[in-house]
Amino acid sequence: MEILQAKNLDHLGLVIGTFKKFGIIELVNERLGFCEQEQVSPGEVLAAMSMNGLGFASRPLSLTPQFFETKALDVLFGRDVQASELNRHRLGRVLDSIHAYGCEVLYAEIAAHVCKQIDLNQRFTSLDTTSFSVSGEYDVGSDENTIAVTKGYSKDHRPDLNQVVLELVSSQDGGIPLMLQSFDGNASDSKIFKERCQKLLKSFKASDSPRYLVGDSKLYGGSNSEYLQQLKFITRIPRTYKEERKAIDKALASSQWIELSSEKKYYEHEIQHLGIDQRWLVVYSQAARARSEKTLNKQIEKESQAVSKAIMHLRNKEFGCETDAMNALKKLSSSFKFHDLELASLTQKACYASMGRPKKEEAPSKIIYQVTAKIQLLTAIKEDQLKQRSCYVIGTNALSSELSGEEVLEAYKNQNNSIERGFRFLKDPQFFVSSFFVKKPSRIMALLMMMTLSLLIYSVTQKHLRDQLIKHNETLPNQINQPIKNPTMRWVFQILEGVHVVYVRIKNEITKKITGITEIKKKILRLFFPEVQLIYKLEKI
Repeated sequence: MEILQAKNLDHLGLVIGTFKKFGIIELVNERLGFCEQEQVSPGEVLAAMSMNGLGFASRPLSLTPQFFETKALDVLFGRDVQASELNRHRLGRVLDSIHAYGCEVLYAEIAAHVCKQIDLNQRFTSLDTTSFSVSGEYDVGSDENTIAVTKGYSKDHRPDLNQVVLELVSSQDGGIPLMLQSFDGNASDSKIFKERCQKLLKSFKASDSPRYLVGDSKLYGGSNSEYLQQLKFITRIPRTYKEERKAIDKALASSQWIELSSEKKYYEHEIQHLGIDQRWLVVYSQAARARSEKTLNKQIEKESQAVSKAIMHLRNKEFGCETDAMNALKKLSSSFKFHDLELASLTQKACYASMGRPKKEEAPSKIIYQVTAKIQLLTAIKEDQLKQRSCYVIGTNALSSELSGEEVLEAYKNQNNSIERGFRFLKDPQFFVSSFFVKKPSRIMALLMMMTLSLLIYSVTQKHLRDQLIKHNETLPNQINQPIKNPTMRWVFQILEGVHVVYVRIKNEITKKITGITEIKKKILRLFFPEVQLIYKLEKI
């Protein structure tokens, strides 16, 4: 027996096994077309790009052949595929095909195809956007129907860079991305949300059970009220509305709060706003108060420094009469929010026309007045502001018979658990989002679609694993070896490291052997699909 070489399998069999389980490769080939002269089909290219991205190797797509040189491609794809066939030219052509077909259309078809095969609760759907900063020059001359790579409000806090905007619609169950669309770098959330609400109307109305759209404050606005009237929504009410402050004031004056915990409570009342009958839930939490107090103290300290500087300038000013001096003090005091200026002293000084010491009989040419003030912190206003900022308002048009107040708040809270975590996943430095090697907006759009597809695979496998652990009352060890039922797929991917394919020659015949599958790895793999188990050859282990 002669050992020829060993190649890595690790968790990549789980990634491509999921592609095979849901028939994604065949679906993509059917939509994009497959020329027999191409050694690798479009569906296989997408699977390869997802394996690259979910390999968390910080390796840009342009180096995909290098990434796969050490991988057991024949085992992963089930046939002989060379790493050199996954070159940047082949990847670029597939990205062009995706854009020509329609990035949003292709992704929606893939997501719908997958969701039909899993037990997915789409009762609550989250909507949000994020921006991706890009650098370099982009060839827009030959591109049609593409987004503008330009500067805009940067959620990456990089206003110096051009950017593109990605919108995601995700289920709160598992954080599965259902729809996507890319926009110009300067597109506004309000406009994006309005367009999405219009598109969601048909699918929400066709649903057998009530569906609720969950979003942040940009979802709520007069320009979108036409569609919000026809949807069931849960959203944060913007602080720009005076009714929002009135709702908080009403809640603070009431004793009818509902306790959620020792540190959180809410007050509910009905209101008609933007022509929509709604329930507004004013939420107060100790955590929000602590954050607000920290921010408020910084603002007060900054204003205090400005007040001290203003008092110094006021003290050096000269006024022609006592009334002018007092009016200047009042005017200055009114310009500050958290501080009041009180009179410390008002002095008058005689001025003479001649130089030097005035003669006894000489009358002053004029009398000037100077005022000195002292600072007083307006503690009542500070406390009022602190109470206001410790509260926020969640609005919904769902009746109390449909959703309780607790269910409304839980759905809004899960906005972070679904779509926000998806954005953090896409922006992770270990992912290849920062390595935009493409130089055309059309390919950026296709790449965003492909990245979201990777998030779909990640989310589906994570949901499946957690559901299986609960179903079989099983656990997996976490990083400190404690049993848990909700592991992240990133941790599972790390557990699966060290699985190799060893190529052995026995009597002039080359065979393959899977090594490195421990009991914990075997336990994980047996919870997944037969397509995954076949790749790891569990039936022979």
